[in-house]
Amino acid sequence: MSSKVVDVAERQILRKDILSILAETDEQGATTKVLKAVLLKFGYSVSDLSVNLELKYLAGKDLVRMEIVANQALGIKREV
Repeated sequence: MSSKVVDVAERQILRKDILSILAETDEQGATTKVLKAVLLKFGYSVSDLSVNLELKYLAGKDLVRMEIVANQALGIKREV
């Protein structure tokens, strides 16, 4: 099996696991930091960039929705 095929398969499994994690959160959602921590528990070693790329891919397929959540008084801004 070629390296590219393995990479694609690994990314598909990662996406499935991201969707599973998000399904557990219901409509509360999760930040990239939370997703990364749970994926670490699943045995993944992924960067914030990797998680963001997969989330953007899934959002492009209308499988997830990403929102900016902010509180100006506290100076908090996060993508959920």
